[in-house]
Amino acid sequence: KKLKGGYAQVMYKYTKDNFTLIPFFKVQHYEGGKKFETDARAYNVKQAEIGIEWQFAKFELVAHYNIENRNYIDALKPINHQTGSRLRLQAQFNY
Repeated sequence: KKLKGGYAQVMYKYTKDNFTLIPFFKVQHYEGGKKFETDARAYNVKQAEIGIEWQFAKFELVAHYNIENRNYIDALKPINHQTGSRLRLQAQFNY
């Protein structure tokens, strides 16, 4: 089966004095299979991500929210529809 899909991402970098803000947004769609997996599953994935990164001196904070709608089909699970969202928060010190 042919593969279909792609993604679009928008980012903006704003820098002032010693801090930087980077808001971002990404959407993606994938429809097809992965032949290296057992039973060559078929996938239909729709995903959206939105977030912001704040950098100050050697410190970074990231807030990232993800919304997904996935459907995996194989012989064992002909109906395997999964939806959900998650929030990821990250603090990092660069040295």
